[in-house]
Amino acid sequence: MEPTMSMNRILALCAVALSSLALLVSLGRSQNTAVAAPNAATPTSMGDLGPADKLLLTASEGEPLSIVNREARIGWGDKATNRAWSIGAVHSDRVMRALMASPSIQEKVKELEEQAMATDAEFQKRAEDLQAKYKDVKPGDAGQQEGMQAFQALNAEYTAFRESKLKEVDQVRAGQTEDAYKQLVTAVDRVCEREQIDLVFRYIPVEVPFKAEGLQQVYSQIQLRTFVKHPAAVDITDAVIKELGVTEESPA
Repeated sequence: MEPTMSMNRILALCAVALSSLALLVSLGRSQNTAVAAPNAATPTSMGDLGPADKLLLTASEGEPLSIVNREARIGWGDKATNRAWSIGAVHSDRVMRALMASPSIQEKVKELEEQAMATDAEFQKRAEDLQAKYKDVKPGDAGQQEGMQAFQALNAEYTAFRESKLKEVDQVRAGQTEDAYKQLVTAVDRVCEREQIDLVFRYIPVEVPFKAEGLQQVYSQIQLRTFVKHPAAVDITDAVIKELGVTEESPA
């Protein structure tokens, strides 16, 4: 009697084992055909869903939406722009002011100012010499016309100098501003590479006070305020300034 019971138990255990194995195989096949990508890695935790090639979302109307991983971004459809983009924003005016206040730029500006002041002093000396030369000339004297022509010639020369110097300063400042903007762009690129950001907007934070003296300037300030509302996390201004290694005199 005992051998028969042992055999029955063995047969029962074998049946249970075979049923469990069949169930596991069935589940494995179902997973592979339904969600698993060929040769895909095993999920890293019990909370993960996948791996999967795509996620198909049904719709109450129209075609279902297929969600895919497109270059580490959520993608859909067949267009290059059918994807989610990570965005950031930089207070460009704040960064540009910090760059333009850097010692190298200020030294060049100071050099131009000193050159202009030195030349101004030369013209002032020449004007004083002419005044001393013709101070005793009275209306109708022979030297009156000569003195007037000398003063007019000096004034024309000084005017030409001022225009030339202003143009030179403007060109230098334009070049410095362009260089500063290129530095800003380079710093933004580096920050974006680290933070995996795709798009960066120039903007002025909503809380920054208006600095305008008239309707037109107010409109310009409004146009520069790209976002009416935004999450604080999109602002990468501090990271960009840190990347540039510049110091702010008065952060806005």
